[in-house]
Amino acid sequence: KNGLLTGAEVCFQDNRCLDSVVWTSMINGYVWNNEFDKAKDVFKEMRGLGLETNEFTLTTMLGGVLEVKEGEQIHGFSQKIGFLNGISICLSNAIMSMYGRFGWTVDAIKVFEEIPERDAVSWTQRIGIAYNGLQAFEVFRFCISGNLEVNEYTLVNVLSRIEGLKMQKLGKQVHAFCHKDGYQSVVSVCNALISMYGKVGEVLNAECVFNEMIAKDSV
Repeated sequence: KNGLLTGAEVCFQDNRCLDSVVWTSMINGYVWNNEFDKAKDVFKEMRGLGLETNEFTLTTMLGGVLEVKEGEQIHGFSQKIGFLNGISICLSNAIMSMYGRFGWTVDAIKVFEEIPERDAVSWTQRIGIAYNGLQAFEVFRFCISGNLEVNEYTLVNVLSRIEGLKMQKLGKQVHAFCHKDGYQSVVSVCNALISMYGKVGEVLNAECVFNEMIAKDSV
């Protein structure tokens, strides 16, 4: 992760122990440095040696797929070895995120619906893959009314989907929640609020949020 990939490769080649953690770490290093072809080679060799393929290995691979077909293959393999349908929420979330990244909304939603006990990441991603801003807000409202966990990423996702004059009131409702639950001090949420107000034609409110920010970044 520090960009010292060559050093990591040397250590890996010199210590090729049959430990899935070491191999997963090498795969992660390649994915982190955008060397997905090398990550795939290590993954294939890992399987060929009969090493354990766990949820962390598959989640790491999903983070670097460049084509949805590759993601589908990992999805199918995950189903085959029984890691989905509530066994690994982390992996299910990663598969849902992968489909969402490629715009395969129907497949992403299907994965979400197959998770029996969803966590905050699941609901946050469900908001992100909503068909439109109204659906995103409805999912957000469901989370609030059901006392489900909501975090800054959930708020950024729903705010990013709100746009147009017809959604002004909904945007203000999300803003009210941010204020009530103390998210006014979170820079990413404030940036999302400013952007949202700009998209619904509320420039003065956008300026108010900006002026009230405790810390500002370049965004």
